[in-house]
Amino acid sequence: MAGVLTKHYIAILFAAAAVVMIYLPQFWLKNDSGADYQGIYYGGSDSELYYAGRIHDIYDGNLKTSNAFLAEYKNLPYIQPPLPEIILAGLGYLSFSSDVAFRIFFATRVVLPFLLFLSVYTFIYRFTRSRAQGLLGAVLIFFGIDLLQNPKGVLNFLQFQFPNTSPVVFSRPVSPQMGMLFFFGYASLFWEWLKTKRNIFLYSTGIVLGFSVYIYFYTWTFVLAGNGFLGLYWLFTKSFTNFKKLVLLHITALLVAIPYLFNVFAFFSIPNREQLGLHVGMFSSRNFFMNWSAIVGLAASILVWFKDRQKQIWFASLMLGGFFAVNQQVFTGQELTPAHFHWYFIAPVFGLIGLMAFFKIFKLESRKILKLGIVIILVGFLFTSGVIKQQKSYAHYGEYYKARQRYGVVYDWLNDNTATDSVVLVADRDEGDNITAFTHNNAYFSSFMFLSNTPQERLADMHYLEVMLEGVSEKNAEQFFRDNPNRVADLLGGFSIRRIYGCRTCFPEEEYTKAVSDYQKYLEDGLPALFNKYQLDYIVIDLQKDVWSPKNLSEAERVLIIGDFEIYRYNKE
Repeated sequence: MAGVLTKHYIAILFAAAAVVMIYLPQFWLKNDSGADYQGIYYGGSDSELYYAGRIHDIYDGNLKTSNAFLAEYKNLPYIQPPLPEIILAGLGYLSFSSDVAFRIFFATRVVLPFLLFLSVYTFIYRFTRSRAQGLLGAVLIFFGIDLLQNPKGVLNFLQFQFPNTSPVVFSRPVSPQMGMLFFFGYASLFWEWLKTKRNIFLYSTGIVLGFSVYIYFYTWTFVLAGNGFLGLYWLFTKSFTNFKKLVLLHITALLVAIPYLFNVFAFFSIPNREQLGLHVGMFSSRNFFMNWSAIVGLAASILVWFKDRQKQIWFASLMLGGFFAVNQQVFTGQELTPAHFHWYFIAPVFGLIGLMAFFKIFKLESRKILKLGIVIILVGFLFTSGVIKQQKSYAHYGEYYKARQRYGVVYDWLNDNTATDSVVLVADRDEGDNITAFTHNNAYFSSFMFLSNTPQERLADMHYLEVMLEGVSEKNAEQFFRDNPNRVADLLGGFSIRRIYGCRTCFPEEEYTKAVSDYQKYLEDGLPALFNKYQLDYIVIDLQKDVWSPKNLSEAERVLIIGDFEIYRYNKE
């Protein structure tokens, strides 16, 4: 062990430096907020609160986390497996903190990025036996992923102009962090088996692939597609021993994945499965997508490793598998957000193929001074790009997170004075997302209930309740929905609607009429009846922005005024 640490200490130091890079916006936030900082950490990435809410639900004892955001439906078949959040909840204990929000931040911003950096390094080192290529490859994946995902933007990247204001990609919890960690863990073990043919690596690879089923859909399907082409090659070349071993690997993975299959069967028996599929991006389609990264990566694999058949065929299989995965809907008729295959698997593997091909073509391993100079320049440039990306992200979101610190007093009170899994109503879905991320409570409604196993009736009820609490009357309903077509799109399937109709709000005209009619019917019952329909324990009113108050409801008892907020206990009839 000491020898490994001594040999690879530079990679370990750079993994720590990558963690520091990811931490920078949080450091700036705490420093700028001073005494006003209340533990609401810097997010910035999309789906931040989705994953934080799911991890918090694990801490609350709901290991299945079928629906981390609502009190109901927690034991239904899950759409997204809970294993990543279970692992991260466990890693959070390494912080030795009792603050759950800090545990979540520590696990997702410190421990997991550190492990992911080293997993990428390990794979490239095992593949090339070069520490320089391993280090440069890990840095490229971490801080050059924007370039790999969109090679056409190379000029913008060289000028440190980035396509969005999010922090570096691996600040985003769970996905892509966990999916890529398991992919590179799988890749390292699979390569060791290809080289040595030792069964310990074969079975270990199968176990990792099996657990990947519980991690991220796009990880194991990308691997299966690549292995499918590899298996076909071995069949055609009559490498029957290799083919049999590959089958054995997948049998091992299947045995590990059996419980997941039971969940899949249960999920497909749900009456609203098709509507839930629309909300998570699955819909009927036979679209074809050209993926040039996979095509170029395939060509490079064949040409560069012409004399090394193992490397050539394996990388070629991965690129062919990636191209097939992006276009599987041509054969199956079900589109599954193909961009995820490109962003998190095709693009990184394409980048690593390019890096290793560059070293091989120019024989850099034997030209040590040139190699050292190239590594220093590229690592320095990529780290600089990372710092600038973090700065631009903080410049965009910093004031928002500083302003959010005022909610800390509410979250502290809820954590100290309410029972776990109590239900809290706040006036908009985004605040509901924060409730589940920073407290042990459930939300009455949340934007992420659309991504969980939630009945369509509940989705519609919560959608219309939010509109109602914004003060939209029956008379103004049609004008409101026409002015806010995204609200209608939310009900229809969000992302899938954009893919089906060409844009998110290009749905048929009759959907406006239906939304208005359904909302007007919803208003007929009145708030008490609506609030009594589902579990509700507390109501939080933001005095700075909320336009409604429960003070006229006999069931609502004000228990506290704190800061800019009123907190009510709701006592059902």
